Amino acid sequence: MEPGLVTDLAILVCALLLDYFIGEYPALVHPVVWIGKFVTLLLRLGPRSGWWRQFVFGMFLAAGVTALCDGAASPGTALGQHPRSVGRVDAARRR
Repeated sequence: MEPGLVTDLAILVCALLLDYFIGEYPALVHPVVWIGKFVTLLLRLGPRSGWWRQFVFGMFLAAGVTALCDGAASPGTALGQHPRSVGRVDAARRR
C-alpha cells in the first residue's frame, strides 16, 4: 500500500470520527452556509428574463463561485501548485 494512500485513509477516518462525535459546525461559522448566502446574493444580481442570458449567468456563477471558493480554501491549488501534484508534474516534464 502506498504511504500517501495510508495517510489519506487515516485523515478520512479521523474526519469521520470527528464528524460523528462533534457534529456539524454551527451555521454562523459553516463555510457551506457562507457559500449559499453568497450565491443567493449573486442570484439577485442576475438577469430576470431571457433564457440565454440566465444560462450564461448561471455558467459563470457556477464556475466563478467554485473557483473563488477553491482559491480561498487553498491558494496553491488555484494556481496549479497542489503539493502532491508538483512532484509528478515536474517528473513528467523531465521525460
